[in-house]
Amino acid sequence: MFVAGLILKGDEVLMLRRSHAKSFGAGKWEPVSGGVLPHESPLEALLREVFEETGLSVEVLGEEPFAVWMMPAPGGGEVEGQVFVCRHTGGEVAKSNEHDAVRWVRIAAAADIRGLMPGLDTVLHDLAARFTEAAAAG
Repeated sequence: MFVAGLILKGDEVLMLRRSHAKSFGAGKWEPVSGGVLPHESPLEALLREVFEETGLSVEVLGEEPFAVWMMPAPGGGEVEGQVFVCRHTGGEVAKSNEHDAVRWVRIAAAADIRGLMPGLDTVLHDLAARFTEAAAAG
């Protein structure tokens, strides 16, 4: 299992491009993501990964995952990811060696990025729909 964090800042979401040195998913766009260590809860793993990969401060919006992201596993089959929505609360993105590019993308356009990690488009469409509903509700 892995966790992923959709970090929101206003009407944008942070996307990271996996380094070309990565053995799996090189050059693909993704949110902050990573494995859950044996001693961690998914939320603890998420906060650790956010700090390691970006240096940002965030607030996780809810204790339950926003979505489940099924992604091909490096050795075959699929692996489940719990996706959480986070709000940026401070700092500037400090790129890690895991990624070679970062960008803030409008939530409404995020699912249309070329080169997304497999299955991520569905999660980003759901985020855009939820964001649109929340904005309409005021």
